[in-house]
Amino acid sequence: MSEQELLEAREAFPHGKFPLRIEAQTFSLAEYRKFCAANAASIDVFQTTQRAAFEAERQDWMAKGLNTFEEKEADAPPEELPLPPGAKAIASPVPGSVWQVLVAPGDEVKIGDAVMIIESMKMEVRVIAAANGVIERIGAAPGQVVRAGQRVGVISVGAAS
Repeated sequence: MSEQELLEAREAFPHGKFPLRIEAQTFSLAEYRKFCAANAASIDVFQTTQRAAFEAERQDWMAKGLNTFEEKEADAPPEELPLPPGAKAIASPVPGSVWQVLVAPGDEVKIGDAVMIIESMKMEVRVIAAANGVIERIGAAPGQVVRAGQRVGVISVGAAS
């Protein structure tokens, strides 16, 4: 693959516009070792250049202050007030980020209905209603980070018809 082909592939791939070509091959360790031995000098030159370029890049990061990362402390979860009589909490089963809120206050739900989707570790996790009732309150919005067990909504139990 030429340098230009690689640049074009890198541009197209994230948009699903690069057709992958998969070819069945057999790997031979003996052939690989012969290749490495026959090309040892050029491989060494390449690796030396690569290490120098990476070190120059690291020095540039340091000069720009980009070589460290300080993770912001997570916000404390919102204070949860006691549930009113006849109410049941809707809790996030996992830590993650709210991706979609599927219901609104006043919506009727049944046990097992999806009320929200949390993105956690690149997976979509459904938050389900644990009781039949009416959504009283939604306590999380798309993009909000939630913790496992955090209350993200309230269902009024027995309010459904």
